[in-house]
Amino acid sequence: MTPKQWTTAARVFTLGAACCGAVYLGGRFDLVTLPREGCSPVQRYSPGSRLLIDRWAPEWVEGDCVFVADSSGVIHLVLLSEERAGEGWWTETDAKDCPGVDPSELGWVAEERLLGRVVLSLAP
Repeated sequence: MTPKQWTTAARVFTLGAACCGAVYLGGRFDLVTLPREGCSPVQRYSPGSRLLIDRWAPEWVEGDCVFVADSSGVIHLVLLSEERAGEGWWTETDAKDCPGVDPSELGWVAEERLLGRVVLSLAP
């Protein structure tokens, strides 16, 4: 191969790798903005915060801030507080002045209903 052919092959490989990386990142992560009006049921995030969500979290850990869907499909921001084998996760919110969804209303949440973990927050 000539140097020109090597350069062309390197450019094609680099472009292909960049496209594959973009597809992977776009499929795994999501960027969500909390509503500016109202309050946040989790103290560490303020209204209007931009949250980076990992939709393919390899495992869930107590204390994770996650998005969860209730039985009617409404999405809530909660904290994971306790795991029970065979039943799933118990959730909670920690902002006393902004009550979120009632944990007893959600009940034990199966991992299939956990939509993603917050990995990064950008305050407004």
